[in-house]
Amino acid sequence: MKRFLLLALLLCTSVESFALTQTEAKAIYEADTKKVLAGDLHFDWKEYRLAANQGGVAYFDWHPVRARFSQQMNKGDLQEALKSANEIIDHDMAEPEGHLLALIVFQKLGRAEDAHFQYQVVHAYVDSIEASGDGKSSKTAFVVVSVDEEYFYLNLVMGVGLPKSQSLVVVDGHSYDQLKVVDQDGKSQDVWFNVDISMDAMRDAMGESKKK
Repeated sequence: MKRFLLLALLLCTSVESFALTQTEAKAIYEADTKKVLAGDLHFDWKEYRLAANQGGVAYFDWHPVRARFSQQMNKGDLQEALKSANEIIDHDMAEPEGHLLALIVFQKLGRAEDAHFQYQVVHAYVDSIEASGDGKSSKTAFVVVSVDEEYFYLNLVMGVGLPKSQSLVVVDGHSYDQLKVVDQDGKSQDVWFNVDISMDAMRDAMGESKKK
């Protein structure tokens, strides 16, 4: 109940808007995707992530595909696993999960050059998150465009899995997820994510719902 009341309060809080129009989002996503396909990863990845999240691509739930990928890898069916990885990539080039899965397959196949490129894509994605802060406080929180990004960072970079607790808080008009995790040394620490973008999207969705 307390978390619900806090969420309602946050939805009513005025914060800086990160919204792109769908036209802007598609233009940015398409332009940056062409760069990735050409092997150019030197552009604004935060903007790319935001564009994909705000209408640059149609919504696609990649989680069932990842589950299928795991089954294919367990069977040793690398070619089918690669198809699953590419299915995610083809739907959203800015989603790191597909690139990470492709990296795993290419390593298994011994395709070092392809694996290295996928590694560079994932690295550019992570760098764009880490460029926003160090996650140690609200003032230096990592800026993310979705909840999936939080868990991707926790799992891939920190290797901590699911958080022990999660608090949605507001500081100076900004929304944060404060996650308590246990690191690989068994030490407890807080990781802060700025979730203004996700909260803005939720406000917009609720506003559209009220209009109907």
